[in-house]
Amino acid sequence: MSWIFAICTPKLEQHYYNFEFPTPPIYTVLIPGFYLAIGGIPETSFFENNLETSTGWAVVGTGIILNGSHARIMTFEDWKNILKRNEFDATEFDGHFAVLRWNQNNIECFIDQLGLRTAYFAN
Repeated sequence: MSWIFAICTPKLEQHYYNFEFPTPPIYTVLIPGFYLAIGGIPETSFFENNLETSTGWAVVGTGIILNGSHARIMTFEDWKNILKRNEFDATEFDGHFAVLRWNQNNIECFIDQLGLRTAYFAN
């Protein structure tokens, strides 16, 4: 199963992101105050990051778009189009996924509407 690991702290130091993950990360991001690692299955792990604007998103798992009586698995482009909107509504589609989206001021986390993926937060 794919996974996302993120740390956000004003005093991000090297030891915070020197973990042994269950599988080697596929993608990593390190910007001031924010570290992100994504691992697992490359075919169901999507990621986009803009270092200039300190924005991006990551998705692990499978989203399913329903169109009438037809269904299809979401692609990178599907996720990109949905996540560039200001509002995210997980009830628009089905599946088994976790999403992390960030910008200079916010970090947002979303899971599928049935809650099949788990998100843990620590403060």
